[in-house]
Amino acid sequence: MEKQYAYIQSVENTGKRTSAGTEYFQLVTERGGIYFFTANDMKKAKTRAEKNTEDQAIENIKFVNLTENPAKKDISFGQALGKLLNPLKW
Repeated sequence: MEKQYAYIQSVENTGKRTSAGTEYFQLVTERGGIYFFTANDMKKAKTRAEKNTEDQAIENIKFVNLTENPAKKDISFGQALGKLLNPLKW
């Protein structure tokens, strides 16, 4: 599988329907792919990652605050998801 880079951020659900959440987790790949995940999607992904630890491919990466440091730090989709999900306690 080819390595891809991406970033994740939360975005407001501006076209919210009555039972929908107020925000999504937006993932944008280096090739311009955009994906939305709900909080429930993220919970399922975290559970899947915990059950399949042998498939995790987490590398040593450094996160930077882009508001303080405008230099981009590229990380792969798997790395971003792994780093995002591991510290979260749902």
